[in-house]
This record gives sequence, structure tokens and C-alpha cells, in this order.
Amino acid sequence: MVVRQSVDIPLNRIQLGENDREVPPRESLLGMAKSIETVGVLHPVIVRRDGDGYELIVGMRRFLASQIAGRGTIPARVIEGDCERAMLLASRLVENIHRESLLDLDKARAFSRYMNETGLSPSQAAVELGVSPSSVSNLLTLLESSPKVQELVERGEIPASTAVEIARLGDAESQDRLAADAVEHGLSRDAVAAKVKQSKREGGESEREGPSRATAVLAPGRAVTVACPGLTLERFIDCLGELLTKARRARTKGHTLPDLCKALKEKSKKQIAPSSRCLVGAVGGDAP
Repeated sequence: MVVRQSVDIPLNRIQLGENDREVPPRESLLGMAKSIETVGVLHPVIVRRDGDGYELIVGMRRFLASQIAGRGTIPARVIEGDCERAMLLASRLVENIHRESLLDLDKARAFSRYMNETGLSPSQAAVELGVSPSSVSNLLTLLESSPKVQELVERGEIPASTAVEIARLGDAESQDRLAADAVEHGLSRDAVAAKVKQSKREGGESEREGPSRATAVLAPGRAVTVACPGLTLERFIDCLGELLTKARRARTKGHTLPDLCKALKEKSKKQIAPSSRCLVGAVGGDAP
């Protein structure tokens, strides 16, 4: 299976896939349609060739919202070849992603296979499957842990969140030692994270906490700024993921951007000290 780069395809040449049995009500798509009217579709849908047209594989809500918004075309990635495996993985993930009985390692492996099959990035896969980008990032980090650490997770001797922190150590031997220490002394995730930082400092990696502010320019006139003490890429992703989750929730309730910003500001004053607070600013917009 080959996934081509994104191209603009006329909406009238795309048909819903066979597995798109339940079409969401029009009312639930109006917020997304309004966003698409303003900034367009930022994450391409996935289609496959079907005769003279295309069959929609992933992205039904964006496809339908684009129709409501009166768009003529939609950005899409075209799968060349057999995509049944990708469709099966997607349907299984959507069905199981919120099941507590599904182990985090199984979720992580499923996410990894899904991205390999579809060619999607972690953030794009998160959008497709309705989960936060930070959750996907943590799950994929879990796969970077050593076989011994993963075995401890599967046996329930350490939680997945602790294993994620352990995985931030580069080599398997160091990970195994820290994991054994966590099991023996019942270390919490925060305690393990502190040991990881200490180990990196002692090893000469001098884990520079990074800048307190970073700006990502997406396009002319569109940029996102994140301010957070000790800002790293991981914290950058976490901040954006948290903001997207809260913004989408506010949109479903009919709130405006000023409403959201005001609510977040008031909540941040009550929650935590400014020294550990993460702030996000944006120029331009974002679409589902």
C-alpha cells in the first residue's frame, strides 16, 4: 500500500466508504463547517481510487462538514493499493480506544501499525481517532521502553505512565535498572521522572529544560506560541493537546474564543502557581 502526498480532490468525486454506516446529524457538524469556512481543512482526509472517483476511508466528519461549508474541493491523501488492513485497524482502534481493559501497550502497538498503514503522523492519527495528541505521544514513547520494562507493564508491576518516564532514558540497561528500582521501592511516576532527570544530569546530558517560550510559525500570519517553565518538545505537545481538547469541548457548547480564553484564565488563577503554568497563544486559526 502506498500513500501519496496530499492533493485537492473535488468533493463530488468522493463517495462515503462502506464502513461509514452512521452519518452524524447535520447539527453536530455546524461548528466544524464554520471553522472550515474560515481556515479550510488543515488535516487531509484519506481516500482510495474507485473507478473514476474515490472512496472515503478516513475523515467522514471533515468531508461532510466541507459539503455544508460549500467547499468545492478537499485536501486528501490517496491510498494506492489494498487498504483493507488500514480500515480494519482504524475501526478496531475507534471501538477499543476508550476500553479500560485494553492495555496501553496494545493501544500503542495499534497506533503504530495504524500510522504505518496510513502514512499519518502522530498528531494526524490523533485527530482521525478522536484522542489528544499528547496521549498518542505518550503511547508511542511507551514503545521506546526496553522489552523488560514492557514486560513489567504487561504484568501490572509498574503502570504505563511510569514506563513512559523510564523510556526517556536512552539505553535499555539504564531503563531496566530504574524499572527494577521502581518495583522494589514502589516509586511513583513523579519520583521516577525525578530520577530520570538526575540520571541525565549525572551522565553529562545536562537535560536542558529548554526555553520558557517557543513560537511555531505554521504559515504567513498563522503562528502558535507556548509559554511554559522548562519547555521541551514533550511539554509543547502536552500544552497543545490540552488546549485542543478544551477548545473542542467549548465549541460543542457554542462558546466563542473570548469565552474560552476567559474561562481558561480564570481557571489557571485558581489551580496552580505561575511557575508551573503553561500558556498558549495563537495567531490565525486551527481546524479539525
